[in-house]
Amino acid sequence: PAQPQPLKEAADAKKKGGVVLDMRSVQAKLTETAAVSSLLGSIFAEEEPASPTPAPLVEGAGQIAGLDSAHSAMLRALVTRAEWLRSEVEQLASGLGLLTDGALDVINDAAFEVCGEPVLEGDETLQLNDKAAQEMVA
Repeated sequence: PAQPQPLKEAADAKKKGGVVLDMRSVQAKLTETAAVSSLLGSIFAEEEPASPTPAPLVEGAGQIAGLDSAHSAMLRALVTRAEWLRSEVEQLASGLGLLTDGALDVINDAAFEVCGEPVLEGDETLQLNDKAAQEMVA
């Protein structure tokens, strides 16, 4: 019985110890792979988020004692009252995108640089140091 050509080549290759690929099967797999890749590519296509363009910082524009704009804004708000509940300071910091303890540390560190005293002191109720506050915003 006569064998089809690909089967005959495969049988000959086995006798010689070689490998024969069925190119029709290979081509079919490549076509399937391309179709699946296209489908998955459309499903999992990631839109590249537009990178936010940071606003240019103008040195000294609204900034106090070397603080960045967010910390300067927080300090401006804090000096308007002699006493603050911690929850109020937390809300203020959060509204400016700051962490409360870190923001207070940054502001008080700047105050120590300017006048050698903290601007705010206390735990649950924060007291404003008038002398330091006046020197900071002057």
